[in-house]
Amino acid sequence: PPPRAPTTHAPLLQAMAQRRIGGLARHLRLHPPTRPASTTAAASAPVADLTGRVVLVTGGGDGIGGGMVKAFVESGATVVYADIKEHEQPPAAAHYMECDVRDRDSIKEVVAGTIEQHGGLDVLCNNVGVVLEAGQPLHETSDDAWDTTLAVNLTSYFQFSKHAIPHMLEHGGGSIINTASVQGLQSMAGVCSYAASKGAISSLTRQMAVEYATQGIRAHHTAAPVAVVSATLH
Repeated sequence: PPPRAPTTHAPLLQAMAQRRIGGLARHLRLHPPTRPASTTAAASAPVADLTGRVVLVTGGGDGIGGGMVKAFVESGATVVYADIKEHEQPPAAAHYMECDVRDRDSIKEVVAGTIEQHGGLDVLCNNVGVVLEAGQPLHETSDDAWDTTLAVNLTSYFQFSKHAIPHMLEHGGGSIINTASVQGLQSMAGVCSYAASKGAISSLTRQMAVEYATQGIRAHHTAAPVAVVSATLH
């Protein structure tokens, strides 16, 4: 399997997550964020008070998702992270739920379990993602690689949102963050399924925003400026 995310990316990932949390604080009408003077400062202090809020992060055991989990925990939120296996060094105070995001029943159980065990769901971070058969041109990409990439990178976002939104609507709103990519806007050769999934995430996010903005649910996407390699599906 490929190596985990280099530790040199940790401050950047933490800063990205905390900037998103600052936006959530404004949306949830909590304390306004304090803008960090530097990436180092952003990685060392929370930017908002999310005490009492429940956050679910998919693919939260590593990489970008791990940075999100850490930042949300430091901001006082109750954090659940769903992944195919628990991280070797799980984020402190975060709650792990096993989930194969290719399995729709597993997704439904995670959302229902989060709400039941922690009393609600205020923020959903659809973050899980894979890149398979990187470097292969489109005509040599296998059907399995295409199907699996779309199932993990796109369909899981739809399924998690589908099961989370009814609860948010019943309780006055919430926030959904979808991890997209610069590959959805300008791609490179050899990643056709990944690029297709990330472009679709951006479109799906806009659709969600249009449909639910007047009902208190904010949907937006973010794209990492660096490549982050983490654990595989297996």
